[in-house]
Amino acid sequence: MAVKTFSTGEVLTASDTNTYLANAGLVYISTTTIAASPASTSIVVSNCFSSTYDNYRIDVTGLKCSVANTSLRLIMGSTTTGYYQNGYYTNYASSTLNGNAANNSLAYWEVSFVEDSSTAPYSISFDVLAPNLANRTRMRSSWATGAYTGVNNGILDNSTQYTGFTLNAVGGGGTGTMNSATVTVYGVRKA
Repeated sequence: MAVKTFSTGEVLTASDTNTYLANAGLVYISTTTIAASPASTSIVVSNCFSSTYDNYRIDVTGLKCSVANTSLRLIMGSTTTGYYQNGYYTNYASSTLNGNAANNSLAYWEVSFVEDSSTAPYSISFDVLAPNLANRTRMRSSWATGAYTGVNNGILDNSTQYTGFTLNAVGGGGTGTMNSATVTVYGVRKA
Protein backbone atom coordinates (compact mmCIF):
# COMPACT_ATOMS: atom_id res chain seq x y z
CA MET A 1 0.00 0.00 0.00
CA ALA A 2 1.35 3.40 -0.93
CA VAL A 3 1.93 5.93 1.82
CA LYS A 4 -0.60 8.74 1.79
CA THR A 5 0.69 12.28 2.21
CA PHE A 6 -1.53 14.62 4.18
CA SER A 7 -1.41 18.38 3.73
CA THR A 8 -1.85 21.11 6.36
CA GLY A 9 -5.47 21.50 7.44
CA GLU A 10 -6.60 18.26 5.83
CA VAL A 11 -8.88 16.05 7.91
CA LEU A 12 -7.50 12.69 8.93
CA THR A 13 -10.51 10.42 8.68
CA ALA A 14 -11.26 7.32 10.71
CA SER A 15 -11.06 5.31 7.48
CA ASP A 16 -7.55 6.59 6.72
CA THR A 17 -6.42 5.95 10.28
CA ASN A 18 -7.83 2.42 10.36
CA THR A 19 -6.37 1.57 6.96
CA TYR A 20 -2.85 2.72 7.81
CA LEU A 21 -2.85 1.22 11.31
CA ALA A 22 -4.09 -2.11 9.94
CA ASN A 23 -1.36 -2.27 7.28
CA ALA A 24 1.85 -1.51 9.16
CA GLY A 25 4.11 -2.88 11.82
CA LEU A 26 4.35 -6.02 13.91
CA VAL A 27 1.36 -8.06 15.06
CA TYR A 28 1.48 -9.83 18.42
CA ILE A 29 1.02 -13.61 18.12
CA SER A 30 2.03 -15.33 21.37
CA THR A 31 4.10 -15.27 24.55
CA THR A 32 5.72 -18.28 26.22
CA THR A 33 7.36 -17.96 29.65
CA ILE A 34 9.47 -20.27 31.78
CA ALA A 35 10.34 -19.69 35.43
CA ALA A 36 13.17 -20.76 37.70
CA SER A 37 11.24 -23.70 39.08
CA PRO A 38 11.41 -26.02 37.40
CA ALA A 39 14.37 -24.89 35.30
CA SER A 40 14.30 -26.06 31.69
CA THR A 41 16.82 -26.95 29.00
CA SER A 42 14.49 -25.68 26.27
CA ILE A 43 11.49 -23.54 25.45
CA VAL A 44 9.04 -24.97 22.91
CA VAL A 45 6.83 -22.46 21.08
CA SER A 46 4.06 -24.17 19.11
CA ASN A 47 1.49 -22.96 16.58
CA CYS A 48 3.03 -19.51 16.11
CA PHE A 49 3.85 -19.63 12.36
CA SER A 50 1.10 -19.69 9.74
CA SER A 51 0.31 -18.51 6.24
CA THR A 52 -1.01 -15.23 7.68
CA TYR A 53 2.52 -13.76 7.78
CA ASP A 54 5.64 -14.50 5.74
CA ASN A 55 8.19 -13.23 8.29
CA TYR A 56 8.40 -13.11 12.07
CA ARG A 57 10.20 -11.23 14.85
CA ILE A 58 11.04 -13.18 18.00
CA ASP A 59 11.88 -11.34 21.22
CA VAL A 60 13.58 -13.17 24.09
CA THR A 61 13.66 -11.19 27.33
CA GLY A 62 14.76 -11.95 30.87
CA LEU A 63 16.87 -14.97 29.85
CA LYS A 64 18.86 -16.25 32.82
CA CYS A 65 20.91 -19.42 32.55
CA SER A 66 22.49 -21.63 35.18
CA VAL A 67 25.96 -21.47 33.61
CA ALA A 68 28.02 -18.68 32.09
CA ASN A 69 29.02 -18.41 28.42
CA THR A 70 25.86 -19.89 26.95
CA SER A 71 24.77 -20.17 23.31
CA LEU A 72 21.14 -19.56 22.37
CA ARG A 73 20.14 -22.14 19.75
CA LEU A 74 17.09 -22.24 17.46
CA ILE A 75 15.60 -25.49 16.17
CA MET A 76 12.80 -25.30 13.61
CA GLY A 77 10.09 -27.90 14.33
CA SER A 78 11.88 -31.20 14.89
CA THR A 79 14.39 -30.73 12.05
CA THR A 80 17.98 -31.69 12.90
CA THR A 81 19.69 -31.41 9.49
CA GLY A 82 20.09 -28.81 6.76
CA TYR A 83 21.21 -25.87 8.93
CA TYR A 84 23.72 -23.59 7.21
CA GLN A 85 25.05 -20.55 9.04
CA ASN A 86 27.80 -18.02 9.34
CA GLY A 87 28.44 -15.42 11.97
CA TYR A 88 30.91 -12.72 12.88
CA TYR A 89 31.69 -11.28 16.28
CA THR A 90 34.20 -9.08 18.03
CA ASN A 91 35.18 -8.14 21.55
CA TYR A 92 34.58 -4.47 22.39
CA ALA A 93 38.21 -4.19 23.49
CA SER A 94 39.59 -5.52 20.20
CA SER A 95 39.29 -4.70 16.52
CA THR A 96 39.84 -8.36 15.59
CA LEU A 97 36.88 -9.83 13.70
CA ASN A 98 36.17 -13.47 14.53
CA GLY A 99 33.91 -15.78 12.58
CA ASN A 100 32.11 -19.08 12.71
CA ALA A 101 30.38 -21.20 10.10
CA ALA A 102 28.23 -24.33 9.94
CA ASN A 103 27.88 -26.15 6.62
CA ASN A 104 25.07 -28.59 7.48
CA SER A 105 27.15 -29.69 10.46
CA LEU A 106 24.85 -28.68 13.32
CA ALA A 107 21.31 -29.66 14.33
CA TYR A 108 20.33 -26.01 14.99
CA TRP A 109 21.16 -22.38 14.28
CA GLU A 110 23.19 -20.52 16.87
CA VAL A 111 21.25 -17.29 17.28
CA SER A 112 23.40 -15.58 19.88
CA PHE A 113 26.24 -15.90 22.33
CA VAL A 114 24.71 -15.05 25.71
CA GLU A 115 27.90 -14.60 27.80
CA ASP A 116 27.11 -14.42 31.51
CA SER A 117 23.35 -14.51 31.89
CA SER A 118 23.76 -16.45 35.12
CA THR A 119 24.04 -13.10 36.92
CA ALA A 120 22.17 -10.62 34.70
CA PRO A 121 19.19 -11.30 32.42
CA TYR A 122 19.82 -11.24 28.68
CA SER A 123 17.53 -10.05 25.87
CA ILE A 124 17.62 -10.42 22.08
CA SER A 125 15.36 -9.91 19.07
CA PHE A 126 15.89 -11.89 15.89
CA ASP A 127 14.03 -12.60 12.66
CA VAL A 128 12.78 -15.84 11.13
CA LEU A 129 11.95 -15.44 7.46
CA ALA A 130 9.46 -17.61 5.53
CA PRO A 131 9.07 -20.40 8.13
CA ASN A 132 5.60 -21.39 6.92
CA LEU A 133 6.29 -21.07 3.19
CA ALA A 134 7.26 -24.09 1.09
CA ASN A 135 10.85 -22.91 0.55
CA ARG A 136 14.03 -22.33 2.57
CA THR A 137 13.57 -20.77 5.98
CA ARG A 138 16.07 -18.07 6.93
CA MET A 139 17.27 -16.64 10.24
CA ARG A 140 19.09 -13.40 10.96
CA SER A 141 20.20 -11.98 14.27
CA SER A 142 22.39 -9.26 15.65
CA TRP A 143 23.36 -9.36 19.29
CA ALA A 144 25.38 -7.66 21.99
CA THR A 145 26.55 -8.81 25.41
CA GLY A 146 28.69 -7.17 28.07
CA ALA A 147 31.91 -7.85 26.15
CA TYR A 148 30.94 -8.96 22.62
CA THR A 149 28.80 -7.98 19.65
CA GLY A 150 27.98 -10.00 16.56
CA VAL A 151 25.67 -11.07 13.75
CA ASN A 152 24.48 -14.51 12.66
CA ASN A 153 22.66 -15.48 9.46
CA GLY A 154 21.53 -18.81 8.13
CA ILE A 155 19.27 -20.90 5.91
CA LEU A 156 17.51 -24.18 6.55
CA ASP A 157 17.84 -26.15 3.33
CA ASN A 158 14.41 -27.75 2.95
CA SER A 159 10.87 -26.76 1.97
CA THR A 160 9.14 -27.75 5.22
CA GLN A 161 6.35 -25.44 6.37
CA TYR A 162 7.01 -24.92 10.07
CA THR A 163 4.43 -23.97 12.69
CA GLY A 164 6.74 -23.76 15.71
CA PHE A 165 10.28 -23.81 17.09
CA THR A 166 12.42 -24.67 20.09
CA LEU A 167 15.04 -22.51 21.81
CA ASN A 168 17.87 -24.12 23.78
CA ALA A 169 20.43 -22.29 25.88
CA VAL A 170 23.50 -24.47 26.15
CA GLY A 171 26.62 -23.60 28.11
CA GLY A 172 30.17 -24.78 27.66
CA GLY A 173 30.42 -28.55 27.54
CA GLY A 174 26.70 -28.86 26.71
CA THR A 175 25.55 -28.18 30.27
CA GLY A 176 23.13 -25.80 31.91
CA THR A 177 19.48 -24.85 32.06
CA MET A 178 17.36 -21.77 31.45
CA ASN A 179 16.14 -20.45 34.77
CA SER A 180 13.85 -17.81 33.29
CA ALA A 181 12.86 -16.38 29.92
CA THR A 182 9.95 -14.84 28.07
CA VAL A 183 9.65 -15.51 24.33
CA THR A 184 7.27 -13.29 22.36
CA VAL A 185 6.47 -13.88 18.69
CA TYR A 186 5.27 -11.17 16.29
CA GLY A 187 4.21 -11.47 12.68
CA VAL A 188 5.44 -8.86 10.20
CA ARG A 189 2.26 -7.46 8.75
CA LYS A 190 1.86 -7.62 4.99
CA ALA A 191 0.85 -4.32 3.40
